[in-house]
Amino acid sequence: MRAAVDLANWLGKWDKIGLLFLLFDGLLEQIKCVEQCLQWLLRHNAPDYGLAGKRVLVKKKVKPELEGKENKTYPVFEAIKYRSQVVAGTNYFIKVSISDSTNECVHLEVFQGLPPDNQEPSLIDYETGKTKEDPLNYF
Repeated sequence: MRAAVDLANWLGKWDKIGLLFLLFDGLLEQIKCVEQCLQWLLRHNAPDYGLAGKRVLVKKKVKPELEGKENKTYPVFEAIKYRSQVVAGTNYFIKVSISDSTNECVHLEVFQGLPPDNQEPSLIDYETGKTKEDPLNYF
């Protein structure tokens, strides 16, 4: 702030409007920095345990839901890739291998709510008939 006062004295009274614009511009830059920090905190607030965490999530929570909807059991059910999408919670798109002997996979969309709600992960949608080579896209 002292530098701003010195600059005002140097510029003279006639250019104080210009100084206000400089201060306002600096304030806007600080607001942008705070906004970026908040966005980073929102993205990194909930812990993400990577693929290992998705494997646990898939086996314990989502596998029984899929088996109930498909009316069959999956002896192999291994998450091999995932993507995430932040909404009012997180959508996880997970590629799951369902066979040791073939390339057969299933793509899952799993929603997990924000931490204060403590909402359990739930299967939203799935696509069967996929292979390990198929791209994992949002659906």
